[in-house]
Parts: sequence; C-alpha cells; structure tokens
Amino acid sequence: MTNPAGADAKTDFYFRHRAVIEEWAALRATARAEFNLGLRSSLSVFEPTDVSEGVITIDETGPWSKIGLADPEWGQRGWPLAIVLGWNTGQVLDPMGHGLPWVGLFVADSPDRAARSKQIATALGMPARALGWTAPREDGYPLWRHVEQPTGSETMQAWLRDCRQALNEGWASMAPAVTDFCRSNERKPEAVSDSFESDRRTRA
Repeated sequence: MTNPAGADAKTDFYFRHRAVIEEWAALRATARAEFNLGLRSSLSVFEPTDVSEGVITIDETGPWSKIGLADPEWGQRGWPLAIVLGWNTGQVLDPMGHGLPWVGLFVADSPDRAARSKQIATALGMPARALGWTAPREDGYPLWRHVEQPTGSETMQAWLRDCRQALNEGWASMAPAVTDFCRSNERKPEAVSDSFESDRRTRA
C-alpha cells in the first residue's frame, strides 16, 4: 500500500523530534488537571446575593461536567433548565473533539426534549444572540457557545476568567428572559424529568 502524500516526511519529522514532542504532549495532562480544577471553581464568581432566595446550584462531575444556576420556578413550571458552564473533563484542551469549554442554556432530559429544545431556541434566540450563543442547536443545549482561549493569552487564569465571566453574563442576561418564557409556557412538572444528570452531547 502506498503511503499518503507527505506521510514519510511527517513520520521522519516525528522521529527527529520525538523526545521534545512527547515531552510537550505529556504537559497537556498536567495542564488539563489544573484547568479542570479551575473550571470547577467558577461558581465563586457569584456573590452570595446572586444565589439567594432558593436559586439551585448545579454542580455535576463526570466526563460531561457542568456547573451553573437554575431558578427553582423554572422547574416548578415544567421547564427543568439551567444556565451552565460545561466541559468534557477527559478531552478539554485537546486540539480536536471536545477540547473547549462552553456556556449556555441546558435542558434536562425528557421524552420530548428535542421539541422543547427547538421551542426554546426560537423563543429565546434574540437575547442569546446578544451573548454570542449561536452555536448549532443540540437537544440538551438549544442556545450555547464555546469559550475559546483569549486571543494573545498565554496564561490559564486569563482563560478561566473568560469562562467565569461568560457564566456570570449568561446568568445576568438570560435568567429574566428564561423566567418570562417559563411563565408564558407553563407545563405540568411531572411531564419531564427534573434531573440534570442526562447530559449526553453528540457534537463530533
């Protein structure tokens, strides 16, 4: 079988610089562990008054981690939603796949999750666009965007600061609109799951 064009040159380059390449690759695991810890602390961006009056704190670990806030009224009106910062703990910082954290409106699992997601995307698209939440709709995330590494930034703290700011701005800007939506489209709470544990992203 003939090697693809350029394969020999790429292979030779790897073996010439193998020690340095592997040394740099090993650093990613260390950086990922530190970045995961930093992302998990992002709720500290909120003042105590921001999470008073029964606001639910979403803090879930696992491969698909997310932290954020939810107004209990949303679930009581049949819409188990949350504004979250999410990331894949095992892939964050990878150059491919799910390497970037994201911020957006999360919809808990339910039999009609896809229909609910489409309804939310249509109804709340305008305020979401003002935040740049224009990534392709997913059933679990009707409105969202990636939080990319700041241009020209060379520190982890700058990226974490942008993640925390994105979550803070998302809550401040979207929570009132989500509340209005839930009040105008009230459904029976028992018609949906009230769990936030069914986050299964399909983005390749």
